[in-house]
Amino acid sequence: LFTNAFSDGAPDDVGDGVFASRIGESITITPQALKALLDAGNDVVLQASNDGTVAADILVNNLTGDGGDLTLQAGRSLFVGSDNGNLALIAN
Repeated sequence: LFTNAFSDGAPDDVGDGVFASRIGESITITPQALKALLDAGNDVVLQASNDGTVAADILVNNLTGDGGDLTLQAGRSLFVGSDNGNLALIAN
């Protein structure tokens, strides 16, 4: 889903997702893991030192309140697939 973001070996493991400890690695978090975090109302920041790619749908639905905030940060580019819809993302 988002490469070079965070994990601790397993694709779904986001327990110690510290960006500085995984520099230079390509890491993937699954849509299911990200959805579970956001559905629970957790705010999530995904950081990439170069490019970040969102390659699957992220549908959030917290039945008891608001979903968490999702922030995508990339050092170079963010790539997000869409179905011919308009999408605007800004990266430094």
